[in-house]
Amino acid sequence: MLPGLYVSANGMRARILQQEITANNVANLNSPGFKREVANLQELYSSLPGKQLPVLGLEAKTDFSPGSLQRTGDPLNLAIEGRGFFTVETAQGVRYTRKGDFSLNAEGLLVTQEGDPLLGENGPIVVDGTGVTIDSQGKVFVDGRLVDRLLISDFDLPYPLRREGRGLFSPLGERRAKRVENPRILQGYLEASNVAPAKEMIELISLLRLYEANGKAILLQDQTLSRAVNDLGKIK
Repeated sequence: MLPGLYVSANGMRARILQQEITANNVANLNSPGFKREVANLQELYSSLPGKQLPVLGLEAKTDFSPGSLQRTGDPLNLAIEGRGFFTVETAQGVRYTRKGDFSLNAEGLLVTQEGDPLLGENGPIVVDGTGVTIDSQGKVFVDGRLVDRLLISDFDLPYPLRREGRGLFSPLGERRAKRVENPRILQGYLEASNVAPAKEMIELISLLRLYEANGKAILLQDQTLSRAVNDLGKIK
């Protein structure tokens, strides 16, 4: 019976991890540029003394499909139509994001909501005026004067990117970004998250039922094991 308990417990653990990922997707439903995660189960094997047991491993992958584009009218809200990422400078190095709700800091730098500078082809973008216009090619004009061009980066598919939170991604290994020569930038728009709330809620309900099924299996096995021990103890 112990192998059965082990397999059922492993199934419960896998469902908990899946629920955490799905719940995080739901929590970021209204986060601009958020990319949902998909939890894929993999059948692995683990050994107990004298036995090799199937167990469920979990692999979380990011769904980079685009979200819908929503007009905000804010000139510092930017969206990328099609492929590519905004390039930002963080304390940990250069990172990539689709989260386009930028603002100006006290030094006049165009930054993310966390204060990381948005990079242009010449470095951090400085706005030393009042009117900011960014055209469809990513050229940044301040009071009608061209100051820089947004550095829009991309990678070969499948994207070799690691999620870091706050909408940021970093490249895996030695992968290098390439500059997008002809980006399509929309000023006054934000890309919404690509989370489909109905789909995620259905997934949560399904995971809950699977979790409960594994729990019932453990209970039945425990009862059977208990009965076997007690009944055997009565045999003389």
